[in-house]
Amino acid sequence: MPKREHSHMKKKKKKKALFAPLSQRQTETLKNWEAALWLAPKLTAIIEDCALSLVYDRLASGEYVAYKDGNRTKITVESIKRRRANLPRAEYTPLSRQSRQLEATA
Repeated sequence: MPKREHSHMKKKKKKKALFAPLSQRQTETLKNWEAALWLAPKLTAIIEDCALSLVYDRLASGEYVAYKDGNRTKITVESIKRRRANLPRAEYTPLSRQSRQLEATA
């Protein structure tokens, strides 16, 4: 009779990486990305902490300026910095005393 697998005995699946491992050149570029003139979409996604599809959506909407060099897409670092500078500032208001007391009891 085969052994029955219990839920607590299931093997944990490893999380998939979002991207293939970076080359040494890509790693070096990320360390000093602000000094570069352009970045590949993959590196832009890593720097902007977003999905690669979102980088392409932003390219399509004109948030980034990019150039094609053969098959390669090159996003200008200047356009990445400009987009970041134009983001609205986050504003937070402190919780009232009553709200904090309610959160503490929850």
